[in-house]
Amino acid sequence: MPKINAAVIIPAPTSKPVYKELQFAPTTDDDKTTVKVISTAIYHLVRARALGKHYSVSSDPTESLIGVDGVGIDESTNKLVYFANFGPGQGTFAERVNVSKRLIFPFPKSIKHDDYETIDRVAVLANGSIASHLSFSKRALNLDKIKDLTVLIVGATGTAGKIAIEISKLTYGAKTVYGVGRNFSKLQQLQNEVKILDDIVEVNEHVSEESLIAKFESLKDIDIVLDYTYGTLALSTLTALIKSRKDSTRLLQWINIGSIGGDPISIPAGVLRSQNFYLLGSGIGSVDFAALSGVFQTIVDDVSLGKVGSFFKAQSADSKNIVDEWENWDPAFKKTIRW
Repeated sequence: MPKINAAVIIPAPTSKPVYKELQFAPTTDDDKTTVKVISTAIYHLVRARALGKHYSVSSDPTESLIGVDGVGIDESTNKLVYFANFGPGQGTFAERVNVSKRLIFPFPKSIKHDDYETIDRVAVLANGSIASHLSFSKRALNLDKIKDLTVLIVGATGTAGKIAIEISKLTYGAKTVYGVGRNFSKLQQLQNEVKILDDIVEVNEHVSEESLIAKFESLKDIDIVLDYTYGTLALSTLTALIKSRKDSTRLLQWINIGSIGGDPISIPAGVLRSQNFYLLGSGIGSVDFAALSGVFQTIVDDVSLGKVGSFFKAQSADSKNIVDEWENWDPAFKKTIRW
C-alpha cells in the first residue's frame, strides 16, 4: 500500500498538527474518486473543527486528518477541481484523498493546472463564499419578493465578509450593502478595496449606543443581516439596529454564519416582539449540502474567473511547514498550504 504525507491532529483545544506519513489506498468505490491535492487553506472553520471546538464535529479523541476542502487534480479525469471532504474521519490536508464524486466541482477549462494564483484564491475563498450563497439561496425567506434589497454584513473586514459584499450585490442583486466592523481604519481600507460597498458602520466600546442608533437612522432599513461574528459585536449592532428602524413591520432577517466574536449572547425579549424580526442560522446541518451541487459549481466558476474575489491575493507555504503555519496563523494574513 502506498504512503502519503499528511497533517493530522487529535481534536482537543490545545492540540497541534503532526506532519507524518500515512498509508493510503486509492478508492475502488464507484461513487468516489481520488484527488491529488494541490492547495488547502487554514481558516476559522478548519481550525475549529480540528481542535474539536465546532458544533459539527464529535468528541471522538482519535487522530484525524485536518481540513474540509481544497483544490487538486481528480485522478480519474485529470481535471482541476475544487473538492469538499468534511464527513466523520475525513479531511483534506494530505497529498492524496478519496472524495465523494458529489463533492467534486471542476474548474472552467480555461484555468490551467499550474495557475497557482487562481488555485490558491479558490482554496481560500470557496468556503466563505458558500456561507453567503447558502444564506441567500437556502435560508433567507421570500428573497424574490424584497424590493430594493438592503444587506448589512457584520464582520465585513474579514475575508468571508469581503466576498459577501460582492456576492450580495453581483449575484443576488442587493441594491445597497453596508459593512460593520470594530476597527475604523480597516473599514476604510475595506471601502477602498471593495468599491461597491455603500457605507461602513464602526461598532465597538468607544461608540455610544446613541451614536450607533443615529448612524443606522441615517441608512436605509435593513432587510437581511449576514452575521459572521456573533458575540458582543453582533449584540451591539442588533440592539441599535432594532431601535433605529423606521418601519417595525418590515421584515428583518438576521442570519448567523459564524461565531468568532464569542458565544453566547443574550437577546432581550422586547427585541423579538417589537419588530418583524427573524433570527436564524446557516451552516453545516441547517442545509442539505448533498443537494447543493449547483451552488458549489457557481462559486468555483465565479471565484476562479475573477467575477468575485478578484481583490484577494494569497501566499503559500510548503506542507512540510504545517506546524509552524498552524501555530503562527493570523486570520488577517491568508496563506495556503501546498502539497
